[in-house]
Amino acid sequence: MNSYKTIRQKNYEAIGSLHGNASYHFDNRNASVLQRQYNGTLADKRPSAAIIQRQEDPAVRAEFEKAAVMLRDKKQQFELLIPKFDAIAEGPVPIALKWVKNRWERMKADFTIFFNFDTQAILDREGGVSKNSLKKLQSRLNWYTQSGDGEKLLEETDEAMQLVDRRAGVYKAKAGAMQSRIDHYLDDSEVLSSGMDPKIPGRVDAIKNDPSGEHVAEMNHVEGYGPSMANYSERVKANAYFAAKGATPKAWEPYLKGETDVGPGKLTGAKFINLFGPQTVVMLENYRPPWKRYFASDVFFSQWLTAIGKEQDVRNLPEHFPKNFYRNHIDNDQTVAVLNQIMAEEKKNPVIVKRSDPHWQPLFKTQNAASTLTIVDEYNSINEGRGGGTYGILYVQIHKDGNKNFALKFVTGIV
Repeated sequence: MNSYKTIRQKNYEAIGSLHGNASYHFDNRNASVLQRQYNGTLADKRPSAAIIQRQEDPAVRAEFEKAAVMLRDKKQQFELLIPKFDAIAEGPVPIALKWVKNRWERMKADFTIFFNFDTQAILDREGGVSKNSLKKLQSRLNWYTQSGDGEKLLEETDEAMQLVDRRAGVYKAKAGAMQSRIDHYLDDSEVLSSGMDPKIPGRVDAIKNDPSGEHVAEMNHVEGYGPSMANYSERVKANAYFAAKGATPKAWEPYLKGETDVGPGKLTGAKFINLFGPQTVVMLENYRPPWKRYFASDVFFSQWLTAIGKEQDVRNLPEHFPKNFYRNHIDNDQTVAVLNQIMAEEKKNPVIVKRSDPHWQPLFKTQNAASTLTIVDEYNSINEGRGGGTYGILYVQIHKDGNKNFALKFVTGIV
């Protein structure tokens, strides 16, 4: 036993002398593989004289050095990206960067292990570079440069940042204009937010008659009312608006002349009553006098923010558009006429209208469908600016109840 130890110690000293390094852990099996490895042989095994005396292969050394340089370059790329993501403040983070950042975060532990592969320690050894060591390094490089979690991630990260940069100007202008209109709405109206009003479920035929609909009691009820049109200031604004337009619709003449305090359709002032759930919206009442400095879509976004308890900032809008978008009790004459025509031709109830159907274009020329599409498009202008997805209306369900009232269901999704 003592004789064997003497031989082993001699080998240890020979290797230490050859490498100028007496730190090999022959008897410590808990040491790392890199501490115990020499040219592919674990150091707790007795190395042969052939391994000790093997000459360095210049070609292998050159290839190893090239791989080591590549690895260090990739490490630098990684280390430069991490602070950028860490610097992203809380709040509206560009969506295109969010998922990339999440991938980086999940991979941090793996990258730490990956970059701790100590190439320099091996390169400094004077006994040459083994092909096994080279193979290990190259396998790591291949994983990093060829896999979806390697080089492609760097490319996708760069593309996401460029996308955000390109859209930043458009997004800022669009978001600023929309925010200004929302502020006008908030200044002009009284906004009420509450839980479920027990009177409303009986009115929401759009959901009652749709088995796939969301339970109304789980939705937040938001109302908004503008000043009464009986106010003198409202009549002044109305006259100024139509004078600037150069023409006054006949239906508005009695109101402008002071003969009545209501507009067409017995409109008494701006009125918006909507329901908001996690995946579903129901638009119950949406009326806006034409001289207002905001649009119905602006009110929709403002009420959506109110329903989810967020500050009135368009950057706080959710990252996903509601899947189901209902319009309850359609009473627009043009829309009703088109819906009656579609049902007469299809001879069924409900009717599903898809993008490829001939009814699609006539339907989206109606006020109700067109205004719904405007809301989706306006949302996209904000969401795309943040680097998010583009939503579209996938199909429309038309339903007619026993009282001949129409309801529309717009189903949306990423397009």
